[in-house]
Amino acid sequence: MKRLIAILGVSNKYLCAAFLAAMVLVVFANTILRYLFNSGIIMGEELVRFFLVWAIYLAVISVYYEHRHIAVTTLTDRLPPRILPLFTFIVDFFALYALGILLWGSVQYYNETTNTGQATGLPYKAVVIPVIAASLCCLCLTLIDMYRELRQYLRGTAPE
Repeated sequence: MKRLIAILGVSNKYLCAAFLAAMVLVVFANTILRYLFNSGIIMGEELVRFFLVWAIYLAVISVYYEHRHIAVTTLTDRLPPRILPLFTFIVDFFALYALGILLWGSVQYYNETTNTGQATGLPYKAVVIPVIAASLCCLCLTLIDMYRELRQYLRGTAPE
């Protein structure tokens, strides 16, 4: 299972890098075409917008899994080690609530939208898919973390 998660993590990072590289190429090509030939890629801006959303929400999954997101530790640094798992459990509960709202809203948007991009003709549903995937993955990761934190608190062990 750990090997599968490692493969998925590396694949996700390469996919993010591919979206970022595609963004750079499209913007660079569009800039060259505009300055040299006075015309550009009509669907360039819209494609870059789609690539950006996909890259961001796929990166969110990797960052959340590795616990590399920004954390303000002013309060948690001063908590006793015995209380820290309970405190992080409570904080994760609020994160779970926020992720649930994000998931619910993105699913609602996915079900109700019929809009398509003006230049590409791509449905805007394609923009919401990574939001749904990221919120689902982060929900699952938060539940796993909450289980570990509750177990640590009940055992009275220090956080890992």
